Amino acid sequence: MTTLILSGVGGSEPEHWQSWLETELTDSQRIEQVDWNNPVLHTWRINLDHALLNATEPVWIVAHSFGCLVTMSALASRVLASKVAGVLLVAPASPERFSLEGFARDLKQPTAEGQAHPPALLSRVLPRAPLGLPIRMIASRTDPWLSFEAASFWATRWGAKLIDLGDAGHINVAAGFGAWPQVLVELTTLKYSSGAVKQFSLRQRPLATQTVQAPTAVVKQDTVASTTQITPTQTQTSAQGDVDHLEQHHDALNQFTKQVV
Repeated sequence: MTTLILSGVGGSEPEHWQSWLETELTDSQRIEQVDWNNPVLHTWRINLDHALLNATEPVWIVAHSFGCLVTMSALASRVLASKVAGVLLVAPASPERFSLEGFARDLKQPTAEGQAHPPALLSRVLPRAPLGLPIRMIASRTDPWLSFEAASFWATRWGAKLIDLGDAGHINVAAGFGAWPQVLVELTTLKYSSGAVKQFSLRQRPLATQTVQAPTAVVKQDTVASTTQITPTQTQTSAQGDVDHLEQHHDALNQFTKQVV
């Protein structure tokens, strides 16, 4: 089995609990980014998508902050979700604070009338229903990046078990989270006490019989609402078909981004 570590904006420094967790696990792999300070979804997705596509054994994901949003965006694809046995989300960032091109605050482009286009928020491409795989979400009541009420909303939407960590800030180094044994306990619980491995086995079907339906995002541009498919519906018939699907997905996500920002 493989445990993928997904960090948030800026990456996880050596003192971060994610870096500590990597040293505690023998099967961990950090998903690296070209630019840790530029959270553009389609570029952050590339390495994760390919890691999942190439996985030959069940994958566990431990994500923090913006890495949680990248993870959930990827799992909207059945092909990618089929490789995942379970997910541990820690202190997710608010999807309302990001657009498809980065921070939402950076994308207010003036119109001819001097007004500003509302940014195409990342929340529009996240799953809108439970994914049928075990997910645990650890959230704080004093997280400046996501209110506990919002965390509860997303946990319910995704069918995740919500763990209330109380007054814990963003659950990062600044909040005092370096070596953090509790995250190992939560990961072990996810793996062995939630029936995740059994569920993973039951979810496996030959990819040749799977049809992948991408989520539909309703995007408002000026005053006209339009429905845009992020990726086409297609049947995966081989490993090469999966690669083609992901390449088309990234191209389509790029085009989608250009249309709505």
